[in-house]
Amino acid sequence: MRKLLMISCFAGAALMMMGQAGVKAPNENTLKIENLTKQAADLDLEMIKLRTEIIKNDPDLQKLHNQIIALHRDLALRIDSKREMRVLILKAEEINRQLQELDKKKK
Repeated sequence: MRKLLMISCFAGAALMMMGQAGVKAPNENTLKIENLTKQAADLDLEMIKLRTEIIKNDPDLQKLHNQIIALHRDLALRIDSKREMRVLILKAEEINRQLQELDKKKK
């Protein structure tokens, strides 16, 4: 009975150690990467807000922005009207439709 208890204890300890082997404590580089990634994301948001504000306040930049948006819209329409692109668009629409149906069933 004692031997069985000791074997069980050793086996339990071994399993616990194996379970923790895959879990690594974050090292200094990992924490620094996470911190820098967060700083970069925050800076990106700040830059987007500032760009938007600058465009709103400068009539010349606002005019240029509107021209760019119009050109982009025209480019997208011309590309999407090509046969090869239409085929891919229809495939994407079908996949999205199927995903929506599955999502409805899931709920």
